[in-house]
Amino acid sequence: MSDSDSPIDREDPAAAANNNPLNIASNEDGVLPEPEVPVYRCVVYVRKTESGQVHACVANLPDLEITAGSERSALQKIVPAFKKRVIEFKQNGDCIPWIDPPTPIEKDQDKRVVPIHL
Repeated sequence: MSDSDSPIDREDPAAAANNNPLNIASNEDGVLPEPEVPVYRCVVYVRKTESGQVHACVANLPDLEITAGSERSALQKIVPAFKKRVIEFKQNGDCIPWIDPPTPIEKDQDKRVVPIHL
């Protein structure tokens, strides 16, 4: 490859301005498209209860709590509940009532962050 064939010499100024020097998956203006599938951050706090169950609550969306026999089971239940709630807000044209910053974590809780694709 000669010096004149280097990717740097052929760099699209619009792509470079958008921090996309290789012009990957961009439109003709060099702008990266918005992802078609939105991704949301589900912040979950989990803790063991005195009875040995696991309590999970979403820290960045109100009123989502679940108790289950294990952490895995709790997360398997809370993720679909989170998805359902977000989809309902979007379908109704309502703003999602994010708690930002998330509810403060308590001493006996552990934090889990789950990426959610709708």
